[in-house]
Amino acid sequence: MPPALPGNDVKYLIDGEEAFRQMVAAMREANSPGDFIYIVNWFCDVDFALLRNAEAERTSQTLRDIIMRASASGVMIRALLWKEPDSSQNSAAVKFLNGREAGAPALLNAAAIHDNRGDKPLSIAGIRILGSIPRALGAQHQKILCVFAGGQLVSFCGGIDFKADRLAVSTPRPEGAPLHDVHCRVRGPAAFEFVKLFAEKWNDHPDGKAFNATKGALIIPPVPHPAGDHIVQVTRTYKAGVYDCYPQGDYSAARMIGHAIRNARRFIYTECQYFTGAPALAEALIAALPNIEHLTILVTHWELSDIPFVNSRRRRFLRALTADPEHAHKVRVFTLQPEGNTLSFQKGHDRHTYVHSKVWIIDDEFAVIGSVNSNQRSWMHDSEVAVGIYDASAADGNHARLPHSLRIELWQEHLNMRTPEGAFELRDGVASVVHWLRPPKGARVRPYDLDECNQRGENDQGLPFPFPRFLADSDLVWNNIFDPD
Repeated sequence: MPPALPGNDVKYLIDGEEAFRQMVAAMREANSPGDFIYIVNWFCDVDFALLRNAEAERTSQTLRDIIMRASASGVMIRALLWKEPDSSQNSAAVKFLNGREAGAPALLNAAAIHDNRGDKPLSIAGIRILGSIPRALGAQHQKILCVFAGGQLVSFCGGIDFKADRLAVSTPRPEGAPLHDVHCRVRGPAAFEFVKLFAEKWNDHPDGKAFNATKGALIIPPVPHPAGDHIVQVTRTYKAGVYDCYPQGDYSAARMIGHAIRNARRFIYTECQYFTGAPALAEALIAALPNIEHLTILVTHWELSDIPFVNSRRRRFLRALTADPEHAHKVRVFTLQPEGNTLSFQKGHDRHTYVHSKVWIIDDEFAVIGSVNSNQRSWMHDSEVAVGIYDASAADGNHARLPHSLRIELWQEHLNMRTPEGAFELRDGVASVVHWLRPPKGARVRPYDLDECNQRGENDQGLPFPFPRFLADSDLVWNNIFDPD
């Protein structure tokens, strides 16, 4: 397992506006040779406004603006962006960073890799069949930013890509946007772990080796001095055989999350866009249920999901979790539907209803923030990252430890309790769960009904093209295409 490092300062960042503001502030500090900006993303759009306020009108607004300014100052800029099979995703960003845009000047000391490792198209009898299915067979799903400026290192990770739907500025607006999401900023020794992660993947790739020869090897800064009271463990998912630096794979993210779940003694709270389960996750949760008061889960409604038959798979997973009648009542699943299952919601018009965060909070003592969803591909297959955070500082009436305060702020948002009185009411993670069972006026949450149909009589996401359901919903297809193990 990666080390659990003391001496860090972690700031959680709820939703895109706050996360982008912090990331922009960090990148603007990089302004001289010896500084760097390292990016790992599933999706990277360089041309939408990252800031939406008066400050943005006076300064650079897009990632393109920030990168061009940094490049002109001699900052090293490197990016690893996913190459989805048969897709143009991230192609524009890669061309920009590599100076291949038509008519555009080349950037100084910038390079990007369009990374397709783990994304091999599937062929049957010599016929390629999977190029058009999104996220087929694996993805570079990590979302990381490392900035070294003026001798100071700061790193970011979580669920937020450089994508406009975190701010809902694109037209037409994506379903359920702006997406609900959680990111974090890390200072201290653990910030260096993200630089190591980036360097491992960059130097492992043939294109990375070539860029090192033509544009210079990566800048590796010293390990930062202690910066706070948070103990942080930076974990990964890498499938075996994908990266030469991890030939046996790395499943430390699943091991860390599973260990935390099994050690829960009061409650577990989690947010996930899929929550279709993995064998090790099911085992951990079933083992924890006798020891806790509640397992509260916030998910994206299947109506907004981008995975076919997600509701069917959730039904199977939740059936396993609730098989023991003595503890079944402890499992509670909710979705963001402020006005219920209305036609407006089903069309994706209700804002901020898509749950994209990947968060675990255990007993208000331990928090996990990262890119790891609660499904097979995140636990065993895709390239993922997750940080485990324990706050060793002293808690008192004026200070809550990070996992505790993160849960309170998330519940304040979802339950419409954004007042000091609301925060006080939510301080106990067991007693205050009553507000999920009987939501106050204006709450954005609603119990998730697995059997509810939409206006068209549907009860699940289907495929955008004709395909026999019995085959598409089979374990063979699910475990090899939609949610590979």
